[in-house]
Amino acid sequence: QLPFDSFYLSMLGISSYYVAADSPEGDERQALIDETLFSLRKALAQPTRLPIKGQVDYVLGKIYFQKGEPWLDLSVYYLERSIEDGYEAKDTEQFLALGYAAIGDHATAVQHFEKALAKAPSDVLKLSAAISYKELGELDKTVEYLSSSIESAADALLVQRARFLLGEIAMEKGELSEADRLYRSIIETDPGSAE
Repeated sequence: QLPFDSFYLSMLGISSYYVAADSPEGDERQALIDETLFSLRKALAQPTRLPIKGQVDYVLGKIYFQKGEPWLDLSVYYLERSIEDGYEAKDTEQFLALGYAAIGDHATAVQHFEKALAKAPSDVLKLSAAISYKELGELDKTVEYLSSSIESAADALLVQRARFLLGEIAMEKGELSEADRLYRSIIETDPGSAE
């Protein structure tokens, strides 16, 4: 009976996901991810009502995000469905923002970036939001988030990436002295930067 019990399958899938998240890369981790997908998809296919459907959708959304291309559309689908089912984790908006950005829907991505940043600001999210705003041609918001990232980030690579993007914007605007200043600031912190 258990192989077709939707609650049992849900618990097996969710627990497999969290064990996989703490496992090093390799065959064992991949087997746990496969177990997660198999169990959760099978749980959703059962005719009985699933009391934790929102959590199942959320975990599926994260698994598909971690699998990357070509699964990102499924990630967004299941994360959106988890919200519809009444379940929202603290990182749901963050993964939705990153998922929409990855599939090229930057207009929807920035909406989710704004919600994610309102809940838990982070420099990585600011940089990612800036990239989506740049894709939309909204340079004021792009500069705002890039500047904020540079001011607060402790990660030198993140600061360097933000300065590169600001340098590109300055070049596009014809502000060559500003671009020069930004590129020189990168060389000061990373003299070996080939870029």
